[in-house]
Amino acid sequence: MKRMLMIKRKGFNYYTDYTELYLHRAFQNYGYSIVRDKTESEFSVIVCISETEKYMKMTSQFFDELSESDIANLCNLFSEAFKSEAIMTELTGYTYDPINGYEFMLSKTHSAYDEPVYLIDEPPKLERRIGVVNFKTNKDNSMSFVNVGGKFSGINITFNFNKNIYDLDLFDARVSHFNGENFTRQEFVFKKVNNSFKADIDFVKMDKGINPKSAVLRGKKRANEEERYGFWLGVLPVSKGNVVLKGTLTITSGSVEIFKCDI
Repeated sequence: MKRMLMIKRKGFNYYTDYTELYLHRAFQNYGYSIVRDKTESEFSVIVCISETEKYMKMTSQFFDELSESDIANLCNLFSEAFKSEAIMTELTGYTYDPINGYEFMLSKTHSAYDEPVYLIDEPPKLERRIGVVNFKTNKDNSMSFVNVGGKFSGINITFNFNKNIYDLDLFDARVSHFNGENFTRQEFVFKKVNNSFKADIDFVKMDKGINPKSAVLRGKKRANEEERYGFWLGVLPVSKGNVVLKGTLTITSGSVEIFKCDI
């Protein structure tokens, strides 16, 4: 990369949902749209957003391929889209910051703003939004999930731990989720077989999921919908010793595996 576009942070323009929208609006002038599927993208823009710096920093192959005479027009278009100052500079002495870096992908043939917001008929799939760093005994552990696939009725949860701790048990198991219009907490019980704990939960049902390829929802609206089409899972592992448990968490619905991760 040889150029960097710097855009002054102003209002909400550095909130990633809005950065995505404003990039989409700016690139519409060149016939490109934001996409969230890498297989559909033609190029990307890397944006570094730090709340300790006045400017967002953007790099892209697209900027490098512009002629010098096109730079002023691009800056004007981005300034208008982001409602702020936009300056193109030479890329010298810049070190990419992965912690504050975001990749936004663009395409001429697809658009994240044309994607359906919800999925119904696709296979169900869960993404974890918040999870525990260390799954510890004698400590409450909770994590949240969002359905990013189609509808499902009932889930099966399995914890497989690497070590068989003879006195280990899982207590205070509960799921907090929307049941109609109300956010409710419902408890359930795990069955232990050696180092595995399994539970069948028929009361967790969803008629749709949030399409991860869609960029229509943003900000508080997206957060509210992800809460509506997601759930919190909580459990208290208990044993005589204080242990960090290692193993896997698997969630299925019927015969479909909808989530699996190491813990």
